[in-house]
Amino acid sequence: MLGLLFIERLSIDLDEPFSIFHAQKNLHELSSLFVTENNPPLHFILLHYWVSWFGVSPFATRSLSLFFSVLTLIVLYRIGKIMSSDKMGLILMMFFTFSNFHHSYGIEARAYSLFTLLFAASIWLLLELYKNFNLKRSIAFSFICAGLFYTHYISILVLPFLFLVNFVIGYSKKSRKVWAAFVIGLLVFSIILLPIIPSFIARLNHVNDAGTWVEKPHWTALYGLLIKFLNGPFVVLGISLVVIYVLYHSKDKVNTALKEFSNSTLYTIVLITSGIYISAFLISLFSKSAVFIDRYLFFLSIGFFILLAYTIDMLFQKKKYLGWMPLAIFVISFNPFKTHNRNSDELVKFSKKSANSFILSPPHYDLTFVYHYDRNLFEKIPTKALLFENQIYPIYGLHEIKTLQHIATPIAYVDAGSKFLYGETKLFDELSSFYVQKETKIFEGGYRVVIFE
Repeated sequence: MLGLLFIERLSIDLDEPFSIFHAQKNLHELSSLFVTENNPPLHFILLHYWVSWFGVSPFATRSLSLFFSVLTLIVLYRIGKIMSSDKMGLILMMFFTFSNFHHSYGIEARAYSLFTLLFAASIWLLLELYKNFNLKRSIAFSFICAGLFYTHYISILVLPFLFLVNFVIGYSKKSRKVWAAFVIGLLVFSIILLPIIPSFIARLNHVNDAGTWVEKPHWTALYGLLIKFLNGPFVVLGISLVVIYVLYHSKDKVNTALKEFSNSTLYTIVLITSGIYISAFLISLFSKSAVFIDRYLFFLSIGFFILLAYTIDMLFQKKKYLGWMPLAIFVISFNPFKTHNRNSDELVKFSKKSANSFILSPPHYDLTFVYHYDRNLFEKIPTKALLFENQIYPIYGLHEIKTLQHIATPIAYVDAGSKFLYGETKLFDELSSFYVQKETKIFEGGYRVVIFE
């Protein structure tokens, strides 16, 4: 319900227009994208069918991600019920619902919500396998893990931990039937992955050579991301103080809880979550393949929420008013108006009002601009020639335009972070040598529009 209330509040922005644009293509055109695209195909294919049914409006495209978030709530409830009780399941759902990160990134028309759902489902299936390791559940687990790989390549850090735990669970059963179920499940997983392996190797080689756009993390990012996942530093401080107080006044219960923890499935979930988290940090620190960034890793907040929900449910039963305080602090900290620091809808609206032609830098901002400029033009999957016909010029320099006489004035120069990407403002300097600046307006994220006469 919260997602429905705010699903259209933020503009379609950043990487969302890219996903929506390519999802409009037919499946043959879409398949050729993944030869050079850093994202696997699953979310694009699902979004392809979704937009063919419901269109490319913000509500239509983001409702798919919202649907995945609703399914995640159901999975989290099942996790809580298996691990402890219905109450833990409800607490876990509350943490997920009032998470700022899951509220903002979770409804974007990108793969994050789907990946979070599949990660939560993998944890759920591991818990089910812990209870009863059989062939049906083993194959289901393999399909979920394959889904992770087909959704985001960050899964290359996730899958070793999931299958290691799967192996340990199966080995601990000491049964040939269980061992056969594990091997068959692993074979199913391998067969499903065969079609995507060549593309993955190509993208891996590219990343090893060129690196990623993500900067190497500072050691402070280790706790910085956790603070983001838990809605901010004051929430972390408040929850910590409540936990410390209760632990200090419940020493006997703490000792019992620690023994339960060391023998519980929670121990496994904490190891999976912390293992992936630390691995992502170390790889980002010591290689070109930096991935330690909030939007790539926020699915791990599921593990931290499980730990908090388990703590509330197990430790605070005798001090109910204190036991619910961490959750109350978290809910109060919820900010549905949190921005992703972009408002391209307002930028395009100002540009249309102020100019007759539009020069875009960097050129790849064209998808975002056209989405807000003319939805019908966006749905035509416009070529560069078609954009030029509509007085929209996504270019690197004025030499790409045959003659400046074709450009209708006033001109809106849309600077969507060109200096950040290129380290210079060549195109702006070229325009300044031919035209006179009339007006400049700055938008969120440091984007600007300069009107030239």
